[in-house]
Amino acid sequence: MADARARILGRIKQALQRQDPMPYEGEDLSGPVFAGSDDPLDVLFAERFTAAGGKFFFAENPLHLMQALRELFAAKGWSAVACRDEALRLEFTQAGLPALYDGQDLGPAQAGLSRCESLVARTGSILLSSRLASGRALPIYPPVQLVVADTAQLVPDIAEGLAAVRQRYGGQLPSLINLATGPSRTADIEKTLVLGAHGPREVYVFLLDRP
Repeated sequence: MADARARILGRIKQALQRQDPMPYEGEDLSGPVFAGSDDPLDVLFAERFTAAGGKFFFAENPLHLMQALRELFAAKGWSAVACRDEALRLEFTQAGLPALYDGQDLGPAQAGLSRCESLVARTGSILLSSRLASGRALPIYPPVQLVVADTAQLVPDIAEGLAAVRQRYGGQLPSLINLATGPSRTADIEKTLVLGAHGPREVYVFLLDRP
């Protein structure tokens, strides 16, 4: 048994010392993996986000944003929308969204309203973290997720989104950093696509233009 173990360890040691040739000699591996796009970041995000099943709304000003939210709340008949961001909740409640509540109990929540860290244009993803007022549960527990962001939060790719998180929090990185790309979905059961299996079945992004 000892001899067999020694032979195995010997082969592993030889394999680690062997230098395999570069499969694509001369290839520049320092550049980005994906080709760039000439589209503005807001247009690129909207295209990728809606292609993933998200619902996107662009607001030219705060009044436009509030009008869109009021119309959505009325159309859905929502009476309990959880929002743990106190400043955001007070601002929107005073502007005419009485359905908002503090979200400490998510049981009655028909939807969840929150901010985000960044919007990743290349993948149409929402970058979230546990350091946001929404915490870990609010973005995934209610059946509908509503995200309010502004154009200053748009980044081209995931690397720049993570860099922004590092810059914002310094050495105190959030314990959870999450990327959400459209509604939750799975096709594990009989290869049938099901939305909302592990999170929201609808995701809205309201992007406010900030010159």
